[in-house]
Amino acid sequence: MKCLNIQLHPELCSDDVENHVANLTAIANASARETKVSVDRDDDDGPYINVNVYTDDIVTLWSAVSLVITSTPSLAAAAIVCCEGDNGWDDYLLLHHFDGEEDINRLL
Repeated sequence: MKCLNIQLHPELCSDDVENHVANLTAIANASARETKVSVDRDDDDGPYINVNVYTDDIVTLWSAVSLVITSTPSLAAAAIVCCEGDNGWDDYLLLHHFDGEEDINRLL
């Protein structure tokens, strides 16, 4: 299983970030079989929420998640999304970043 990490920054979100967490969790659970979701909250130079989704079908998962992120401006403005590469987190892919200046990888 690979992990897709969706990190949300509440201070950058213009609406209820907890609704986004609930929606992303529901989308993840519905997008692929054999999916595990965990949600962690912490504060390191500001609060953040990690939605970690573990699945064997990362392509289908990212397809569903990216559609929601790109169609929800408040979510896009507050999210960083990355996933494990072929060598785990040693070669992760950055799939979305709220800072448009960041270089983004493509999953396929």
